[in-house]
Amino acid sequence: MYAKIVDGALIAAPEKYLEYTESGKHRIVCNPQAEHYLAAGFKPVEYGEVPEGDGEYTTSYVENADKITVTYSVQSNG
Repeated sequence: MYAKIVDGALIAAPEKYLEYTESGKHRIVCNPQAEHYLAAGFKPVEYGEVPEGDGEYTTSYVENADKITVTYSVQSNG
């Protein structure tokens, strides 16, 4: 999966149709591949393990130069 972080939210890349500007040219791609997502500013997403336990889960996103990492933590009830 490829995504961007916009205003603190993870926005998934479209799967069938991608529209973006690269080097001043408007591009429209059907069935985009990895190079298209990267050119459009999307990054691969790596998901961490979901912890076991009771309570609500908090999701956080860390954007690195080459990927976005999703981590989960449990907020205890009480």
